[in-house]
Amino acid sequence: MKLKKNLSISVIILFLIIFSGCMNDLSPQGGWADPVISDEKIIIPTKTGEFVQFDTNSNTIDRNWGYKNNNSVGSTYSSPISVKNDLIGTAYTCRGDDCEGQIYKINKESGLLLWGEEGYQIKTKLIGPIASKDDDKIYVSTSLISDTNNSKEGYFIEFILDDNYLVESWRLPLKGASWGGVLINEYIAYVPTMSGHLYAIDLSSDIEFVNPEDRVLWVFESKGAIYSSLYIKDNYIYFGDFSNTLYKLSVGNITNNNRSNFSTLNPLLGEWEKELDSWIGTPVMIEDENLFVFSLAGEIYSLDVNTAKTNWKTKIPEGQIVSSPVLFDRSRGTVTERSLAIPSSEKNVYIISVLDGRELGMFITEDSVVSSPIFYEDRIYLQTNSNEFKWFSTISTNIEGCIDLDSGGFCDG
Repeated sequence: MKLKKNLSISVIILFLIIFSGCMNDLSPQGGWADPVISDEKIIIPTKTGEFVQFDTNSNTIDRNWGYKNNNSVGSTYSSPISVKNDLIGTAYTCRGDDCEGQIYKINKESGLLLWGEEGYQIKTKLIGPIASKDDDKIYVSTSLISDTNNSKEGYFIEFILDDNYLVESWRLPLKGASWGGVLINEYIAYVPTMSGHLYAIDLSSDIEFVNPEDRVLWVFESKGAIYSSLYIKDNYIYFGDFSNTLYKLSVGNITNNNRSNFSTLNPLLGEWEKELDSWIGTPVMIEDENLFVFSLAGEIYSLDVNTAKTNWKTKIPEGQIVSSPVLFDRSRGTVTERSLAIPSSEKNVYIISVLDGRELGMFITEDSVVSSPIFYEDRIYLQTNSNEFKWFSTISTNIEGCIDLDSGGFCDG
């Protein structure tokens, strides 16, 4: 019997709730959404559910941007996407098991909420990243929708986007809640679920589908719940699950004529699976022929992308890895070494060499980091769990500044 049958989803969810600081709390417990950089400005989804804009030239918060009036969109666990002149994203709040999700829209120039404080509401948790297609369609994956009769455990929904609002076009029931969000490649959406199913869904608009279920090209059944987002490169999707298994799955030239529901990979297509030592909760990264994998136990693997052979393995000194690291060039004197900045759920961001896994130093944050850092112009920018925004030199690793996101002023001390 597969591991996911033995390891109940409720246990996984309980772990995640405890680990993340109570995702069901009525008060927003955000800070997991990654900052977004655009035109030398960094837009930060704060822990309190607000958005602020940081100017990388003046190292200050733009107080004329945004809506700082104690308004909050709720807990944000994924970053907004850019659609024309706006940012669109998701958030949610909960009172016990009663959760209210919303899709929000923010104008890039003013920072104002264009759909009001409540946005487009759905009675569910909205956790994973959303996606857009042709700038006029938005795709969202959900958990159970509480005001839907006989709701399935999750849904994949297409919305039509106009200047004023969203209109639901169709929704596809899923076999499990989708916390890993949506990844679109060309005309196909890939959606992972906590039941361990990975869906490939046809988004074509020039084909008439009688039912949303007819859009499903194939479903891959993994060994465990898929919590993390997906990564795609060169017609292969890479993802891990809670059975400690990492997968490389071919998506080139696959239609529902040659695959429908399957759980066995085909090495002739370049596919493989590899068992690791712990759960995988963040997307992988690829550079050259190196595949980097990060586990919830704080482990980092460098694998050969073609064979899955381990190049090296290491572990951060403390904490878990719950957000994506970032690649950057670490310069020391005349030596430049390609490195990974690895955020820790305990404290600090560790610098790891991509060559052999050596620890090269750290950015001292004095607090946990549960969203991904940004590398820009020889600096690492990041948000801590105490709602502070800090930036560091990648040359000296010293802190260069700190902004209190609650007040907008510089940090004390």
